Amino acid sequence: MFPAEQPNCDESIENQFAKTLVSHDIFFELVFQLKKVACAFMMFLLPLTLQKQLDIKELRISVRRFRDESFNESRADMVYEIPIKNSKDKHIKVYFVIEHKSYNDSHPMSQLFNYEKQIIDAEIELAKKEKRYTKDFKLPPIILIIFHHGEGIYTGSVELRDEFFQIEGLESSLLLNQRAIVFELSSMGKSDLPRDPDVPELYVALRVMQTILSKNFGSVILEEDLFAELKPHSNDPEVRKFAHFFLNYVLDSNRYLTD
Repeated sequence: MFPAEQPNCDESIENQFAKTLVSHDIFFELVFQLKKVACAFMMFLLPLTLQKQLDIKELRISVRRFRDESFNESRADMVYEIPIKNSKDKHIKVYFVIEHKSYNDSHPMSQLFNYEKQIIDAEIELAKKEKRYTKDFKLPPIILIIFHHGEGIYTGSVELRDEFFQIEGLESSLLLNQRAIVFELSSMGKSDLPRDPDVPELYVALRVMQTILSKNFGSVILEEDLFAELKPHSNDPEVRKFAHFFLNYVLDSNRYLTD
């Protein structure tokens, strides 16, 4: 299984913006393809002990499309690659595979595992090509993340073994398993959201996604004046581009806006 060729992230953002309505999934992808947003989000999400070992400023965004043997294509919502600090080996890195959900899904872990499996295959193939596939070869860690916002709390599976049929007498420890980090935006308060003055897009995006499906969305926009968060950076072309995403997402995805 081979990752398909990827366009430049900026080109991808502009092309998607020009051709489609800005749905929940598209808004998530447009925003979290911005490197400074990605870095700020990972610094907010990851425990400090892990952050200290990672060179988050060197984060690489990999919007991966995968093709299987039948040439069917699947696409991870977002994949970040972050190198280990002070490592002389460029292959030492950690993958973060993020699946965005605006609803409860019964089988997100098998979906994430499918992406993980294809990353593993690609890493092994590369190691063989570069003659690094020896008995000491180790795969890079792959962390799975479910990013959820919706009208309720996420209740889908968070462990892969939850999606297997359970048989009495079969120890769960014998089943293939991995646990995902769940970023539950719906249960967070406004004061819980990250406020980085250098990356206002992250707060604005999270606040909009947090309230986009609620009936009081209009009052949130009016009371908070989210554009004021962006105003100090209004001359930054990337921030202006984000403002377009933000406006179109609001217009395309909030069902209560006219109320």
